[in-house]
Amino acid sequence: MHQTYSLNLVGEYAANCCTFGTEFFNFLQALYTFFSASTYRWEILSDYLTNSKNKTVKRLSDTRWAARHEACSSLSQNWTELLKALNNFVENPIENSKTKCKSTGLIKKMNRLEMCILVSFWNDILERFNSTNLRNTFSHHEKLAMEKSEIKEYKVVRKKKRKVPYDESYSLLSELRKCKSCYDDINTMFEFFSNMIDLPVIEVRKKATKLQSQYPEDLNGSFINECIHFHGYLKNLPEIVSPKSILELCKMVEDHNIAGVYPYVDIALRMYLYCPVSNTSAEWSFSVLKRVKSYLRSSMNDNNV
Repeated sequence: MHQTYSLNLVGEYAANCCTFGTEFFNFLQALYTFFSASTYRWEILSDYLTNSKNKTVKRLSDTRWAARHEACSSLSQNWTELLKALNNFVENPIENSKTKCKSTGLIKKMNRLEMCILVSFWNDILERFNSTNLRNTFSHHEKLAMEKSEIKEYKVVRKKKRKVPYDESYSLLSELRKCKSCYDDINTMFEFFSNMIDLPVIEVRKKATKLQSQYPEDLNGSFINECIHFHGYLKNLPEIVSPKSILELCKMVEDHNIAGVYPYVDIALRMYLYCPVSNTSAEWSFSVLKRVKSYLRSSMNDNNV
């Protein structure tokens, strides 16, 4: 591989130190650029390269000198066909002037003895460069190595699993902690409903006042008095039908048809029970929103959405 790289450097500097060499390789690239500029030009060229031995024009490469050999060999083998294809563009009356001008310039360069000599000269040199390339003899060396080592398979390289960066895991853990903290705060505010029967009236008033201050738009000021009256209502219920959880409490309000008597208590109970569902639906909405509002469609207007 080192030998191939060294030969590439030798060939590159040998070509660049000579003006004729630089012009020659620029001509090879210009020839490829002209025919590959459109499918129409490429089809015209293909019509003239009907022989199976003909090679189509090739582009150059700065690091792969085999590509230069292919381009030079193609020009050497298809010299007559390329001239005919270029003359076709010049003689075509419906062809635009820009294409005719480029074709004429390429024809003038090909109709020079110096260009023909450079094609023959560089074709021989690049053929030796290409034959020295070790990549072309890899299969031969591979066969010898298998015979010597008696190993027929390559070593299997284990794929490394992607490790989650510290900042990603920390961010995920931080978001989960924030979510848990919010649910803990909600449970703290609404938990007095689950053991309201065992609480004194002063504690019920204190808890109800705190909850009403958190949701002033949903719970009216009469919510505090409703909680006190509802506390007395629960005290008078038989122990066998006394609710043990907030869910049972909400069902009892509906079954006893007392939602009209304690409307804000009913609202508070439903707010607590619907909170996880409403939170999940919001997260679903944002997940689905990514399909519509992507980074390519970041403007939320009617035309884009």
